[in-house]
Amino acid sequence: KYLFLDHITALVTGHDGDERRELDRIMTDLASMVRELKFTLFLISHLSTPDGKPHEEGGRVMLKHFRGSRAIGQWSSFVVGLERNQQDVDTEARHTTTLRILKDRYTGRSTGECMYLGYAPETGRLTPKDNCPFQDETGGESNVIF
Repeated sequence: KYLFLDHITALVTGHDGDERRELDRIMTDLASMVRELKFTLFLISHLSTPDGKPHEEGGRVMLKHFRGSRAIGQWSSFVVGLERNQQDVDTEARHTTTLRILKDRYTGRSTGECMYLGYAPETGRLTPKDNCPFQDETGGESNVIF
């Protein structure tokens, strides 16, 4: 019923051909298989290096950052990006992850929404936070959903 592929970019690593074309083909095949066999597929993808603020310093994730192919964003029904400033000197900021919904094909209402997750070192778990004391790079706080 649920399948996790961690990560899709590993399927084309070392491939002799064009990585982008191979990812296009794989995404098309996976989308067809999901529809035919009626299961949910969760894909993990590497990110390309963005212009501007690096992802490891909390740079905002966009659909175009998924490595290798736009097909990942085109074929996916729901896309989530995780953002965190791993380099922040403040421990709370370093342990706060923004979960940003980049695509919601079903209703479109969730696209752009965010929620915040706090990392608890004592348990190793991420738990929802009521709000985020840190602003995103546009200077304003994003929406919080639960």
